[in-house]
Amino acid sequence: MSAPLFALLGGAPGGAQLAVTVTLAVAIAAWVAIASSAIPEQFGAEDRFSGLAVGYNIATAIFGGLSPLLATLLVRATGWDFAPGLMLALVALAVLPVIRRLPETARRPLRGR
Repeated sequence: MSAPLFALLGGAPGGAQLAVTVTLAVAIAAWVAIASSAIPEQFGAEDRFSGLAVGYNIATAIFGGLSPLLATLLVRATGWDFAPGLMLALVALAVLPVIRRLPETARRPLRGR
């Protein structure tokens, strides 16, 4: 989904670019809605806050900081506006095995107190 949407951002008129941006924002909101409950469930009660804060912020600093730079370098190197969308799609595919291994915790008490 992200690759064709990023391709549209490069040459579409203003209204279409707004629609693409909103579509990408909705997809990100869907991920955040799930992640905000799934990530804390991976830690026991005593370590939940620290594990979530440290893990989330280090990952955000590394990937959130380097992704725009990498996307810009890919566009400059290839001349292809489609490159950031393809990069995002490849990262999503690489993360799928990790997501599939997350334990299901529905209707079970969280670990710890």
